[in-house]
Amino acid sequence: MRILIVEDDPMVRDINQKFAQRIEEISEIEAASNLESAKTFLLKKKFDLVLLDVYFPEGKGTDLLKWIRDEKI
Repeated sequence: MRILIVEDDPMVRDINQKFAQRIEEISEIEAASNLESAKTFLLKKKFDLVLLDVYFPEGKGTDLLKWIRDEKI
């Protein structure tokens, strides 16, 4: 399973990464600190799970979710 963690808080992002690394089924973990880098990851690779924060300085995670649905990613 491939997961993408989208979180602007480095401490929370690190905690999520460390937790995910303990799960055997997870083969790949990527992390984005903002919405634009998350879009870049999503355009390059297919992910099975996106752990998405809601509030970012540049917008909302729900906007990224809408973009994912609109782009059929």
